[in-house]
Amino acid sequence: MAGNRKARSLACWLSCALLAGLATAQSAEDFAGEWMGSFGPLRLEARGETLSGSSGWDGGTKLSGAVEDGTAALEWKSADAAGTVRFVRWSKAEILSGSYTSKQGGEGRWGAYRKRAQKLVPEPGEVREGQTTSGLRSYLRVPKRYVPAKMKDAILIFHGSNMSARAYVDTLVGAFPALAEDFVIVGLDGEQIAAGEKDGDFVFNYSYVNFAGPEVGPLFAQNQSPALVAAALQELTQDLGIERWFVGGHSQGGFLTYAVALFYPQLVAGAFPVSGNLLVQCEPDAFRDAQLIAAQRALPFAIVHGENDGIVEFSAATYSLDRFDDGGFPAVRLFADPHAAHMFARLPIEPAVRWLAAQSSPDPQVLAELAKAELQAERPRTASAAALRAQALKAKGAALAASQSVLKQLEKLAASEQKTLKKAMQVNADGSWVDAFLSYRSRFALLPSSKALLERHAELRKAQEKQGEKLFYAARGAGSDAQRKELQQQLLRTCYATKWYPLVRSWQK
Repeated sequence: MAGNRKARSLACWLSCALLAGLATAQSAEDFAGEWMGSFGPLRLEARGETLSGSSGWDGGTKLSGAVEDGTAALEWKSADAAGTVRFVRWSKAEILSGSYTSKQGGEGRWGAYRKRAQKLVPEPGEVREGQTTSGLRSYLRVPKRYVPAKMKDAILIFHGSNMSARAYVDTLVGAFPALAEDFVIVGLDGEQIAAGEKDGDFVFNYSYVNFAGPEVGPLFAQNQSPALVAAALQELTQDLGIERWFVGGHSQGGFLTYAVALFYPQLVAGAFPVSGNLLVQCEPDAFRDAQLIAAQRALPFAIVHGENDGIVEFSAATYSLDRFDDGGFPAVRLFADPHAAHMFARLPIEPAVRWLAAQSSPDPQVLAELAKAELQAERPRTASAAALRAQALKAKGAALAASQSVLKQLEKLAASEQKTLKKAMQVNADGSWVDAFLSYRSRFALLPSSKALLERHAELRKAQEKQGEKLFYAARGAGSDAQRKELQQQLLRTCYATKWYPLVRSWQK
């Protein structure tokens, strides 16, 4: 009975779609070609009214069938499953909208859009559409006074769930007009077309849950959104002559932003994840390649979040900030709004991007001015990051003097806490010093005088890490609340130098 109800619901959906004018294709040729589908590339070949082809990055799912009354009715078969799929095509765009069933009892949606590379052509003040060679639908908006030889900084924006990057490009232009006149703006849609589309108005999702790096894992994981975006970045850099990309995304796009920046740091100049969080595979200590780690830590990160966010809680931002702090990332700043919720346009996007542009500047004078401004605003961590970068770029004259002055003032501010911590950490009678150390580290870790404290903490962490991990996962698997709390308390008492301590402490609060 359940199977009959499912079949009737799918048949009803397709009938309604046809009555609404979804399908205008009359022959198999209209369905032939290469598509970006829900389960990877979809390739179909027409012979008369019959269709055959494959799906997936490895082409492992085979399809065959025919077109009847504008609908492609196909059977599919993979190594471990089989079933049917029916596609109709929207009238205003080359979009396939379909549903599948499997002989194993499953059913779901199967959508696709035509894969056809189309370069973005700049038109001052207008939004132009295209598609990258890697298959991502793209949108370009250049300033009204666009000068190709001078416009070398660009914002790359990723959308939220079931959205389109076009909406975010339009929002950047409407809500942050000054930003839109100083930067080239590019938006990239996810490669998976989402349900709920309307004819001529389509929404998308990104994939990244299984992505663990270039050429890691099966082909479908290797070719998820981060890899497709990386290929697009290289292509767009060449096509548009961009020198600095500031990559950002909202909600689902915020998760993707972390993945792109951390797996491909050489392609971007800075990142502003908005209302997102770190994936497990993006945790700073998940990486082992020394060259990649160095490139990651050269990037500035502006974490943007509303404190009243009811979709992705604000704790996601503070957690990410803590993990980057613990991972030794020098230039990370939280841009929070105490009144904002999840809505993109109400968040401090412009100051975040402006800060990224200044912090990644190749001009020591710009960095020296930023260092002074951050110090005045009582943000010692980012003040020291800007001052040290200015010196690394061989600052001279006023820029050198200003950066030296900032660092000198910071050393003075840190001296008293440093002295107290040094004594407590050396004795290490208990973990009563840890909270003070973590606060100190978040503000003054970059100062040369902090080296001894950081080394002492690393020494204690190494001694406690194995037991800390054991207690952390034992608490996660505890059979009762009382047992879990006791294990967590034991971790806080005995493994206070580990990476688990700040997270468990936040749970206890």
